[in-house]
Amino acid sequence: GPNLTDPVEGYHVQFGTNNRDVRLYRSDPGVSGDRELLASSAADILSQEDDTLSVSIQRTTGNLWNVLVDGSSVLTHQETNPPSVSAAQFGVWVKHSATRATSYLFDDFAVVSDEPSDTVPPQVVEAVYDAANVAVLVRFNEALDPASVQTGSFDVSNGVGAPTAVSVINESGRPAGSTARLTFSAAIVAGDYTVTISGISDPAGNVMPAGDVSLQVEGDTTPPSIVSAVVTAPSAVDLVFSEPVSDGGSCALVTNYTVTPGAINPSSVGCPGSSAEVVALTFTPSLAPGTYTVTVSDIEDLSGNQAADLSIGFDIDIAGAAPLPGDIVINEIHYAPSDATLEFVELLNISDKTFDLSDLQFADSRRSPVAIVSAPLAVAPGDYVVLVRDAAAFASVFGGTAIEVASWPALNNDGDAPTLLYDGGAGGGAAGIAIDSVAYTSAWGGSGVSLERIDPAGPSNSSSNWASSTASAGATPGRQNSVYAPDESAPGVRFAEQLDDAHVRVYFAEPLEPSSVRPQAFFVNGSQPATAELGDDGSFVDLSITGVIGPGTVQIDGVADLTGNVIEDARQAIALLPAPGDLVVNEIMYAPRADPQDGLADQSEYLELINTSTRLLTITSMYWTDRPNEDGVSDTIRFSQTPAGVAAGRFAVVYAEPETVAEQDIYTQSTLAQAFPQDYVGLDATLRPVPSSGLGLLNDGDLIKLHSRTGIVFDSLEYSPDWHNRLVRDDTGVSLERIDPLLDANLGTNWSTSAAASGGTPGAPNSVYLTSTEPAPQDGVVVDPSPFSPDYDGVDDVTAIRYALSTNAAAVRIRVFDSRGRRVRTLEESRLSGPEGHVLWDGTDDAGNPLRIGIYVILLEALDEAGTRSEVHKAVAVVARPLG
Repeated sequence: GPNLTDPVEGYHVQFGTNNRDVRLYRSDPGVSGDRELLASSAADILSQEDDTLSVSIQRTTGNLWNVLVDGSSVLTHQETNPPSVSAAQFGVWVKHSATRATSYLFDDFAVVSDEPSDTVPPQVVEAVYDAANVAVLVRFNEALDPASVQTGSFDVSNGVGAPTAVSVINESGRPAGSTARLTFSAAIVAGDYTVTISGISDPAGNVMPAGDVSLQVEGDTTPPSIVSAVVTAPSAVDLVFSEPVSDGGSCALVTNYTVTPGAINPSSVGCPGSSAEVVALTFTPSLAPGTYTVTVSDIEDLSGNQAADLSIGFDIDIAGAAPLPGDIVINEIHYAPSDATLEFVELLNISDKTFDLSDLQFADSRRSPVAIVSAPLAVAPGDYVVLVRDAAAFASVFGGTAIEVASWPALNNDGDAPTLLYDGGAGGGAAGIAIDSVAYTSAWGGSGVSLERIDPAGPSNSSSNWASSTASAGATPGRQNSVYAPDESAPGVRFAEQLDDAHVRVYFAEPLEPSSVRPQAFFVNGSQPATAELGDDGSFVDLSITGVIGPGTVQIDGVADLTGNVIEDARQAIALLPAPGDLVVNEIMYAPRADPQDGLADQSEYLELINTSTRLLTITSMYWTDRPNEDGVSDTIRFSQTPAGVAAGRFAVVYAEPETVAEQDIYTQSTLAQAFPQDYVGLDATLRPVPSSGLGLLNDGDLIKLHSRTGIVFDSLEYSPDWHNRLVRDDTGVSLERIDPLLDANLGTNWSTSAAASGGTPGAPNSVYLTSTEPAPQDGVVVDPSPFSPDYDGVDDVTAIRYALSTNAAAVRIRVFDSRGRRVRTLEESRLSGPEGHVLWDGTDDAGNPLRIGIYVILLEALDEAGTRSEVHKAVAVVARPLG
């Protein structure tokens, strides 16, 4: 197909994986993962991140593949059973990060064939009659173009006319796709005929001239007979006839099939028409163990030959089948219906064996087993069995067949443990064995609707394998669950973080198989951990490390989930613990807009943090604490209840979220995203909701102290509404933004009002961020930007005064004078400083009033720590504002 992002049939070669290798795949929609790996090269073939490659991909008519990179073969593969396909599309599909969107260039494509050109049209070999299928097979000497094979391309003499359907088929011993099968609605009587053919072409487009071929038909006068009866399950018996039988000859009528003893008719009949000899009989309920005879009446073949009554015997025998744990699973639980009489538990046989339901018992957490049925009843592979509290009430709502269990153990709405037990019946084996048990809680879902199992073969007691039914009826008893999604993928690696100096924790998207969690399955920065311990819920692993834990990755290979899907060479970057100063407060929204009448989206209280380091940092165990009350008690809020990190130079936003928003939707559907819409994913921002209507940030100022669970403080400040720009009359709906994240957080001059139209820039660079990086001279003062315009437009609203001293430590005083020599602002009175430093000036005087446009002199005076040496430096700053 032309769209490579759709499911396609074909082949693709992948360059660049975790192994930095080259891989050959065949794409087959419907196969697990929609593709099959045919071959892969050695690892590290593509070792350079920035590289130019010359690639040649070759496939011979003998199905031998060869992939060459820069002239050298890196992969060969002999395909032994390829599908019969012809290629019509070619393309390139690139998966990249947002920062790599323009990093790929392709040119000089050539898709060529070395096969000689075909210029000869196809020729007819013969035409034969297939009486059993009422079809004519017209055989050609080469493959046909299926598009040219139409009903109008053929006409049979003597009034038979054009076929009702045509198809191109493969026949053993003949070229693939070289036979056209013509199907007719009625049998062709014996005699000699001519088939006229026109418009037929081969795949190269060579059209065969119109012509005739002779056809000899020998009539079918023999009626069908029964060859065998195959019992595939107690509910399913296949009758195999000597030839195809006609659905027009009563093949599909259930009354034409009678099973004795009991004079039982099937509940449905699968009649194959002209395509097969097998008629599938389905029985609901299933047939009990015993010997039966099925009698078939009024059956005829495709030529209209009707058989007399036919009969054949068969046995239903389920004795000796003893279920093992997991053979039959609890697949659906309706524990909190609107009417308590509608409670039910659905069982599903996921094995390839048939069991007797009378050998099984049902219990809840009180473990009081009760019999399900008293008489033998077969449960075949794939069968559903619905156990109900009240069969009449159940049938009135859901219909279908169910089994009312005497002494039904009522299911508790807050949590229970429905259990299926084997009593050691005729099949042998120990009694009282739990075949399956589900210890659910209300937190799993299922309030008002049923609780459905996602993967029948998945874990019974993991909430990740259960979800509330999405069916319109609120449940799916006796049929496939609405949330059915078999797990056929390896467990995803969600996150990896440093816990302390000796441990790294790796989080997975689902519970793991405990036996697969071994130190040998992990490598941290290339070294195997000393131990690997699986967490209580099975979805994380703690690794103990003997060396220093630094920036790098965890490599995982061989770890499996509970259904046996194995991770192969996955890598996850390690989020490290921050050091003091690595993670700082960068923006504060303490007075959000919340007016339901203003037509604007209500805002959330939030704190924005910035990672000032060059490393990926974890914020999973980070907290902020406010000012203590009169009892010395402080409110403490955890940044993230789920594992989370923040990339170097990027932002994390902790915000109040009063609504319930799915994790995958917080970047687009959360309260924060609605009020401040932007591409958070493209910004690589981390959003962490706190389930609350507010964070408790006080409008008149408060303490914000960022710290770890062990008490390490990363940043601390006491913000004040006075830090807003003097031009702001109402601070509702506008955030405080930090101008320079590396400058002291408690300097009011290092904060200003957001100039963003939405009132804030959560997850993005601040609107008042000082972008100047002009260094100080070796000895002196630099003012940048200058001119600057403190007009609250988000551009050059402040200036940085950077200085360098000739001494290692000094007391510094920095003052501002106007052009007449009058002191208008003291920025530092006696600040202890090292050899370099900087301060910010927002263009106001000591009273906070904005100064006029003009030239101002910056005077810096420094006295060394011995008090014996002083130095003075001057610089000019220009205050400007737009005209008009």
